[in-house]
Parts: sequence; structure tokens; C-alpha cells
Amino acid sequence: MNRAEAIRTADKLWGKICAWTFNQRCALCGATGCDPHHWFYKRSNLKYRWEVNNGVYLCRICHNEVTTVEGREKLHALIKDKYADTYWKWAMSCPPYRPEPIKTSWIIQQITKFQLLAKILKMEM
Repeated sequence: MNRAEAIRTADKLWGKICAWTFNQRCALCGATGCDPHHWFYKRSNLKYRWEVNNGVYLCRICHNEVTTVEGREKLHALIKDKYADTYWKWAMSCPPYRPEPIKTSWIIQQITKFQLLAKILKMEM
């Protein structure tokens, strides 16, 4: 598996696990037909890109809304209130990100972790 394939596969598996975590419903409004959204931006924080707690499931409307300052504040408030025990605590415990090269072997380790998690959760992949 080359690097590009590994990234696509890891992104897809991470998204499916994010969907499962939120019962395939938008975390803000409860709608279906959603997409995963990264808490820490995936391009600027490669270390956290595939961290399971770095995702929230949002419908298109809410996903577009959280790209604004007001929307991001609404998402932060929801995360603090509704998901404080997992997501907010995790996000606040992350050390400052320091860019470092991510090796393809590390990406493949993430894929293996997702596949094992999916098997434990009895998810269809």
C-alpha cells in the first residue's frame, strides 16, 4: 500500500468509526446523512488526524455552520456540555502540536488499529 492509499484508507475508516460513535446522527441537530468533522484540523495536525476522539459527526448544514466563528463557538459549547467526559477532556489534554514527518508505516498502524476496533465493535467496514 502506498502513502496516498494508506491516507485514503485511514480517513475512510476513521470516518466510519466517527459515524458509529455518534449513532450516525448529527451531534448538533440529530439529522442523518452526516460527515465526520475534525476537532483539530486534519491538515495542520497530522498527529491527531486519526485519533478517534478528534471527530464529531455533523450534517452538511451544521458542518458548514461550524466553519464560521459563531458556529465553532456553538460546537465548542456543545462539546463542553454534552461530551465533556470524553471529547472536551481529551482535546484539552492534548499537548501543543509540533509538526513532524508522518511515516507511511505509522499511517498503516492507524489503519490496523481502526480495523481491530471495528472488529471489536462488530462494525461492517
